[in-house]
Amino acid sequence: MIQTSDGIKELHKTKNEMVLNEMFRNENTNIQSIEIKRKNESLIHTIENFFNPNKVIIIEFNSKNHYSLTADIKNDLASINTSQALKLSKSNFAINTNFYGESAIGEIIIDKKRFGKTNNNASGFFKVIDGKPIVGAKSLFNVNLGTVSYSCQAFPSVMKNGILFNYINSEKSPYKKSWKRKTYRNLMGTLKNGNFICVLSYNGGLLSVKEIATIAKKYGVTNASLFDGGAALQYEYNSKDFYLRFSALNNVFDFGKMIDKKFITLGNSHFPTKSPVFLTIKHLTTKK
Repeated sequence: MIQTSDGIKELHKTKNEMVLNEMFRNENTNIQSIEIKRKNESLIHTIENFFNPNKVIIIEFNSKNHYSLTADIKNDLASINTSQALKLSKSNFAINTNFYGESAIGEIIIDKKRFGKTNNNASGFFKVIDGKPIVGAKSLFNVNLGTVSYSCQAFPSVMKNGILFNYINSEKSPYKKSWKRKTYRNLMGTLKNGNFICVLSYNGGLLSVKEIATIAKKYGVTNASLFDGGAALQYEYNSKDFYLRFSALNNVFDFGKMIDKKFITLGNSHFPTKSPVFLTIKHLTTKK
């Protein structure tokens, strides 16, 4: 349990060895959770947390899984949800990645086909290069690492080579005021051994950018960026032995295009909450 009564101050006091509750493990993945308790919560949140503790999920994927980005490319990257992404890709895991308004923002490469243009304001990427998942600051990709088969942009990047960027530690410019807000967050990164990590809000596990970055660093993540979170966050894991699904808001029930357009105009979010691009991960069967 990480006691976060003072947010990041308490996280820094926590020993490197976080207490993780293992939910599921196989040769392809390890799914764990951390309970978070804030002593300065409202009475309603305190009661709610007692019966349903706030959690953060950490999913570690073996680097030998198959990594891809999935979108509805037949319909001009129309927004979809996790279940649709899993069906399209025939994968075991799907999570929203790309920021969007009425359409996807920035560079997107799916199966070596390019959609959109690079957004220079985005400070990071997720890429699959020669089959390997690489995520982090765009400076990681200044050299030719191989053939890029999938790519999307991320914002903000939070660490490189195991070191948090100064603006994350100091929470000063270019650190944005909105990054201090406690909301649903979606961080992706890699370990030294190449394994891919997702640190994700779950069941009220609302975090600031610095808090989720600190949790990732204590887990051993070396390179990481944040992807679209808040109301957009949704992810789903499905194997023959375990099922996990989370959506910050409804991502299934639909009132039609007119209502959806109103939500995009007023809140920059689809209703139902869907996204145009998903990271999808498929377990490769081991031959015996």
